[in-house]
Amino acid sequence: RAQKVMQLTQVHSETGMTLLEGPVFGEDGGLFVVDVTAPGGKPKVIRVDVAAKTSRTVHTDGTGAYTSAQFSPYDGRLYLSDFARGEVVSLAPGGGDARTFFSGEVDGARMNPDDIAFDREGNLYVSDSRGLSEGKAHGRVVRIGREGGGATVLAEDLAAPNGISFDADYRGLWFSELTENRISYLRL
Repeated sequence: RAQKVMQLTQVHSETGMTLLEGPVFGEDGGLFVVDVTAPGGKPKVIRVDVAAKTSRTVHTDGTGAYTSAQFSPYDGRLYLSDFARGEVVSLAPGGGDARTFFSGEVDGARMNPDDIAFDREGNLYVSDSRGLSEGKAHGRVVRIGREGGGATVLAEDLAAPNGISFDADYRGLWFSELTENRISYLRL
């Protein structure tokens, strides 16, 4: 049975909702989560001390809609997918030092990065939910090199790919296709 640990946010009057996603533990033992619908100036990345049942703001900005968070094994930074701006940003492990890791088009189309996963070398894999708002299967799985360049489409014409995770041996990626209610596998 699930145990409620603590209430992190309340419904934002500006957006009419709150949406916590992307829980990931940092090396310091803190649990990091993103609030996708947090308005500008409100906590968008939150660090939770589960034992003490306290939280603190790690990051906020004016326009981001962060849908996932993962720490890179390459540089230890916290990476965030920004669905609204179509980019991936990174932060220092404790917050601050925000940097754009990737922005722009991939094969002529802007991304809607939803979830992210790293391979052992620090290359980033993105579930790109492109086409979600139109109900079209234009989604993709995209690989971005660990330095932020070399974006490559690995799979396309997907039905709003959402979560993404490597298998135990890092030989393939599992991801969900939201609008088709299915789980798919991509052998690398």
